[in-house]
Amino acid sequence: MPLLAEALKLAVSTYLLARQRRVAPEAARTTRSLRGAALFVVPSLIYWLHNNVQARAPGRGPRRAQGRPAAAARRTAMPCV
Repeated sequence: MPLLAEALKLAVSTYLLARQRRVAPEAARTTRSLRGAALFVVPSLIYWLHNNVQARAPGRGPRRAQGRPAAAARRTAMPCV
């Protein structure tokens, strides 16, 4: 699902950039200066940090089965007398 979302964002961005280049080509110029590209460093670092902290947070990520599932263990357990 994330790959589909990224592909959709890329398609929409490409369409909007192409449309803007037809309307106002000077407004859609690509940044080629180091000073202009440096403006993108801060948001990208925040995005990277957020993704890495979220991925390493306790309780997140895929759950791994350890032994039998709890429901199966309860069904086969001996009743208390």
